[in-house]
Amino acid sequence: MKKPLVSIILPVYKSEKHLEDTLASLLSQNYKNIEIIAVVDYLRDNSLKILNKFKKRNKKIRIVKNIQTYGLHVTLNRGVRRAKGDYIAFVGTKNYPSIHKISKQVSFLLKNPKIAAVGTQTSIVRGNGRIVERSNFPTTHREIYKDLMLGTSISPETIMVNKKVLPRDVIKFTNDKYPYLFVDLLLKIGIYAEIANLKYHLVSIKLTKRQNTVIKIDKKISFIKLLLRGSLDYSYRPSLKSLFNQVLSIKY
Repeated sequence: MKKPLVSIILPVYKSEKHLEDTLASLLSQNYKNIEIIAVVDYLRDNSLKILNKFKKRNKKIRIVKNIQTYGLHVTLNRGVRRAKGDYIAFVGTKNYPSIHKISKQVSFLLKNPKIAAVGTQTSIVRGNGRIVERSNFPTTHREIYKDLMLGTSISPETIMVNKKVLPRDVIKFTNDKYPYLFVDLLLKIGIYAEIANLKYHLVSIKLTKRQNTVIKIDKKISFIKLLLRGSLDYSYRPSLKSLFNQVLSIKY
């Protein structure tokens, strides 16, 4: 049986420092029926040059250029619209999937048709490659879904979606703040199908500096807007205590 095509969406924004390593990890996947859709949202560094260099050697890479900086949600939507695969995976340019990541997720989704999105466990690493933290995300839909708003139950950089089990146009981003645009997507997906995490640590994420207070305040506003949207549009009801704690100390 022919293996399904997986479209990997890679948003590229000021990514020249980590881009080569990310591309190398994607191209080394032991699952070979993939396309990598790199959407460039910043043209003033060497990211596009790096992408063109890799594309000359590997036709699995497709490049989309934004004529100006549009932001993450527009960039992701442009990638999704161009995806030819029934399975869509998302990756950041500071993330390094293991060689088994795509194959394990595809195998899981094929065996579990009630599940539309699956993530994996992650390892947080320093620049020298030393692991400083390993995730312990829940694996069942119920446990993942109830804590989606807290950002503690699934990692956006690991998600793969089976769009065949979802209505058309569900995979569309509206919120431009990370990670809430992914939370919004998963809240929508949860209306129609289930979400899961694999138990395996299949993605390494480079440790970055904490964001400043201004960005945190901005994200608190974004969080509150998403909370209202989740309540009104998706009938989402997280606990009041957990929401209060989240608004006071957003960690992203």
